Amino acid sequence: MKYFYSLTLFFMLFVTGSYAQMSDGNFGDEWIDFDQSYFKMAVAEDGVYRISQAALVQAGVPVSQIATGNYQLFRLGQQVPVYVSASGLLGTNDYIEFYGKKNRSELDRHLFADPENEMLNPEYSLVTDTMSYFLTWVSGSGNNSLRFVSTSNNLSNPPPAEPFFWYDDLQVYNNVHVKKKETTDGSFFSDYNETEGFGSPSRLVTDYTIKPVNPVITGPASSFSTRFATNLPAQSGHTIAITLNNEAPIYEESFSGVKLKKVTAPVTNSLLTNDILVKFDGTGGVNDRHSVGVITLTYPRSFDFGGVTSFAFSVEASTSSKLLNIENFSDAMGSPVLYDQTNGLRIEAIIENGQTRIVL
Repeated sequence: MKYFYSLTLFFMLFVTGSYAQMSDGNFGDEWIDFDQSYFKMAVAEDGVYRISQAALVQAGVPVSQIATGNYQLFRLGQQVPVYVSASGLLGTNDYIEFYGKKNRSELDRHLFADPENEMLNPEYSLVTDTMSYFLTWVSGSGNNSLRFVSTSNNLSNPPPAEPFFWYDDLQVYNNVHVKKKETTDGSFFSDYNETEGFGSPSRLVTDYTIKPVNPVITGPASSFSTRFATNLPAQSGHTIAITLNNEAPIYEESFSGVKLKKVTAPVTNSLLTNDILVKFDGTGGVNDRHSVGVITLTYPRSFDFGGVTSFAFSVEASTSSKLLNIENFSDAMGSPVLYDQTNGLRIEAIIENGQTRIVL
């Protein structure tokens, strides 16, 4: 089994303004200390967010009375790490920074008896994209506040540069809300059950195109995965095939009824040199329809970031150092910073000869 470090490289993104959430507890508010105040923020896109001292002052947070080591941030009842630009008190130019994630299915999954095998699309919420984050502050010291730790970027004797990173080309479909029908008369189940979620329109044949970017053909094998749902009651049959570039099916199965299907298959890297046509084909009859929730192509990609100012990626875990030499990462907004989300590290990159260089 492979293990990966989750990393985000960025300059700076959004200043957030002021806008009880659920956890795995009985009611969802067990994490709250009702003797503390909370500053609520709405996050609807993945990215690094910066909360300025001015934004906190405007929201009524008494920054002149709060030691920077006492700030804490919560998401879904769990504390998440932050980076604070100062020690002591926040000054006029100081800030709190964190990596925020939009809402997907973390809350929806509590509606299902078996979410892993019933949810059509874990990447798209049934209710809202927006996730609430809560900034609070505690008194005293030794309070276990989570922090990203600033770490040196030592390029004095680096190892050979990594040839690739793992990239997930994720296609999420939210055209229609799919819900399991009780019978062919059009009535639906009233609870949350197998196949419910957002997906593509229900069709006999659906085509999708994946466009690999800077693939490393000589790297490890790639993989394809998808979740899709079928229609019709239990007595009706399906024969579904999935092909890439009209070659032999990577998946083909005959079965009956309303089902959620999860498919994972290896992909030959030679296919990555051109656009990949993904075809779902229902051949079990004129009503053998399906709805696709999500498609993911995971492949090795070279360290060319195409001129963007923010990029999330993964590298395989290792006990030894790794050198990242990144091409075409825009420095128009200042010196780049990498957040190692797996290990809670913050590393300032060094730009040399047009490359953004980082030793993990």
